[in-house]
Amino acid sequence: DGLRVVNDTHGHAFGDHVIRELGARFKAMCGKGEQIARLGSDDFIAGKMVGDEAALWVFIDRLQACFHAPIEEQGLSVNVSACMGVAIFPRHGGDPGTIFNNADLALHRAKDSLGQDLCLFDPAMDEDKRSRRQLAVDLRGAAAEGVNRRVGVGAGDLRLNAGRDGAVDDPAADQQQQDTDKHLDRGHRQRRVT
Repeated sequence: DGLRVVNDTHGHAFGDHVIRELGARFKAMCGKGEQIARLGSDDFIAGKMVGDEAALWVFIDRLQACFHAPIEEQGLSVNVSACMGVAIFPRHGGDPGTIFNNADLALHRAKDSLGQDLCLFDPAMDEDKRSRRQLAVDLRGAAAEGVNRRVGVGAGDLRLNAGRDGAVDDPAADQQQQDTDKHLDRGHRQRRVT
């Protein structure tokens, strides 16, 4: 976490050093049947074949230990941390792609939760994220197609009328925006008079 801050504060060369140092720490801690790979930027993926869940948690503890010591170079020192999402085969998916996606959902839940750096996948996360993704796809599709489309939102529906230019007509939202604009304009006039 916070590689962007490291880059902005100490420069990209030091940020690259942090990534290389973490890679070396991960490589040193890996045992038989354990793999860690960098996906890009500051994203890594780790995997281990385990016979029981207790062995998985030992592996995770060892991963987390890689972040305990500060990373130093040429008089600079930073403490780094990481959020982790965990998915277990076959409980959370029957193929590598599903396991990866579910671990990613758990990772984002950990990042979104204050004080939580580790999150085990829960199927409720998947349903929530899928619903949000589908809503985004439906909204983009309605805007791009320039047609009327009903989009599911929770228990209700939202009716979108997308024009040819991709603008979305929503009479209720338009009215709410007009009311807001009037309120802001009224408040601006009152402040000017006072």
